Amino acid sequence: MAAGFVEIGIVADIVEFGDLESHPFAIDRLVLVTPRDHPAASQRRPFFRSLLDHEFVGLAVSNALQQHISQHAVQAGNSIKLRVRLGSFDALCRMVGNGIGIAIIPQAAARRCRRIAAIRISKLADPWALRRLHICVRRSGELSPPARLLFEHLRTFVQR
Repeated sequence: MAAGFVEIGIVADIVEFGDLESHPFAIDRLVLVTPRDHPAASQRRPFFRSLLDHEFVGLAVSNALQQHISQHAVQAGNSIKLRVRLGSFDALCRMVGNGIGIAIIPQAAARRCRRIAAIRISKLADPWALRRLHICVRRSGELSPPARLLFEHLRTFVQR
């Protein structure tokens, strides 16, 4: 957005907004997704650090969420043991449901995937697992007509 490649974006509060105009949009809770019979599935609100001995299913290396999770593993003095990287939450949840590993994903995606995969969802106890999402633009007064309509629609969504 800052470079002018896109006019509008949804950004988690884990990054600096710099000169971008930002507006609160939604809360994004990260959750643990496990196979139903996995030992970690019995933990109601595990801390991320306690999960680092398990094997994970992750997202593509370039994915900002995966980078965020990996950074927290390093801060906990460990690294994530990734068995496989996938391109979508659906594929990730299917792999988890088949016992390939565990994963950390947004709660909304996990709930949606529960219909297609045999997974269990647990909230993480770590404060960083609750992210605030923001609508970001360079300058709302300079948006193109289609971007302005989207921006106004998203802002209306927030007010509901």
